[in-house]
Amino acid sequence: MKAMKCLDLFNTKFSRVVLGCDHFGETVPTDVAKKEMDLYIAKGGNVFDTACAYGQQVPDTPSTSEVVVGKHLKSLDRSSYIIITKGGHPPRSDFHHSRINEKSLKYDIMQSVDQLDTLPDWWLFHRDNPDIPAAELIDFANSYIDAGLLKNIGVSNWSVKRIEEANNWAAKHGKVQFSMSQLQFSLASCTKESWGDDTIEVMGDKTSTLDWYRKTKMPYTCFSSQGRGILQKLAEGRDLGKAYRFDLPVNRKLAQKVQEIAKRDNVSMTAVCLAFITSQDSNSMAVVGASSLKQLEETLGSSDYTLRKEDMDALFEIRNQ
Repeated sequence: MKAMKCLDLFNTKFSRVVLGCDHFGETVPTDVAKKEMDLYIAKGGNVFDTACAYGQQVPDTPSTSEVVVGKHLKSLDRSSYIIITKGGHPPRSDFHHSRINEKSLKYDIMQSVDQLDTLPDWWLFHRDNPDIPAAELIDFANSYIDAGLLKNIGVSNWSVKRIEEANNWAAKHGKVQFSMSQLQFSLASCTKESWGDDTIEVMGDKTSTLDWYRKTKMPYTCFSSQGRGILQKLAEGRDLGKAYRFDLPVNRKLAQKVQEIAKRDNVSMTAVCLAFITSQDSNSMAVVGASSLKQLEETLGSSDYTLRKEDMDALFEIRNQ
């Protein structure tokens, strides 16, 4: 494998494949999680995505993910890796019960700093609360930067309209702006309705949101970047399992096209799906997770693969139908 593709951002190299640490210390046992981190680093990766809510049974309890990530990376040169974490996730029992409030956010920030045993490179609001002015949330996050408890800030599952409101306020008042975003984006199409959670932000089948990211050059990480393997499952007639969220008619057409490209280039369908994110003409990064070391090795095996422009155009044409 060639070197993993990178982006030059903020005078730092970011690997375009980000290691998702969602279930570390939980369904991914700690010893497996450590081996996955070591493998990822050996392959050239340096961006780790976690959250206060990952591996957390209920709000205001420890995050197994942050603990595992923090302890394992502790022995490395701090400048050699980038940690993105998030706070303010709603309780899993009710995604509409917002925790975007001062008490909950303060708890999550302090919990993350303590569990990671280092300052995260980026801290993101894990959800939005449109009832709160974006300016207030910028001011809140900036107060923690001023206190030396956060470095950089961003958002997860925010609309571009709200990001613009926040950053316009920040620019006008000399505040630190949001400089990182996370949303659902994959070659396999899905919607908030098919996902079953209208509090997430999905890169839709039209290009207006993507055009905004291209124009502003804001870096963004894409969760469920491989659509839980649905295109390969569809092509092979396998049970969809957890990929049910992507069970849309358009994905059957995409599966056929991806299978053709994979066969032509002698790569896996997984490689094509990953390349769809890492070949974007924007600052996109694909968050990948794995339940086993073998699965992660297979995912990273072709992380240098790049799709041709005509293939990207053809995939977008199908996706936008």
